[in-house]
Amino acid sequence: MKPNQLVWTGIVIIILSVTAGFMPNPIDFKTDVTVEVQRREGIYLVFPRQIPTFEYEYVKTIEVSGVVKNWKASTLIDKMISTYKKEGIVGDAILFTEDDLWKAEVIRFKGEKPSKVTVEPEKRQGIYIIYPQQKTTFDYEYVNTIDAGNVIENWRASTLIEKILQVFEKKGVNADAVIFTEVDLWKADCVNIKK
Repeated sequence: MKPNQLVWTGIVIIILSVTAGFMPNPIDFKTDVTVEVQRREGIYLVFPRQIPTFEYEYVKTIEVSGVVKNWKASTLIDKMISTYKKEGIVGDAILFTEDDLWKAEVIRFKGEKPSKVTVEPEKRQGIYIIYPQQKTTFDYEYVNTIDAGNVIENWRASTLIEKILQVFEKKGVNADAVIFTEVDLWKADCVNIKK
């Protein structure tokens, strides 16, 4: 190797070594940030965009049938559980596939039921979305409570989540996650995950 090449190689190694020291350590939240899912009337509820941490197999797709006049999350969840029961399906969980909670897949655990039924929460705009009655498996610090406002004309889950994220941004909240405290998704606690 020529002396010039040796010098340049040494400089590149030094630069890479120095800049690597300033790079943040990658954190794999896929294993660190999970929540235990709620069980209602014998079936677990997995919300849209949440990723199950357990192995499962597909059983059947179900939908809320008929005209939906009330798009509140609580109403749609009740209707989905009712549809599941009416159809006599044998499954372990309802995995909602539509943001507005009108369509879902019934799934069954592969093998034995895990000791804790957990999912990775959805992440939008860098913020974890944790649904009501889901128990965090991580420690956190409370930051603030926000709500969708006094007048809510559209109770669809997707609309309320977007509204909460807009309020979050508008108020300049510095937090890692929102944990919905109301089943109809109009109010949430903002929290920072303890690392």
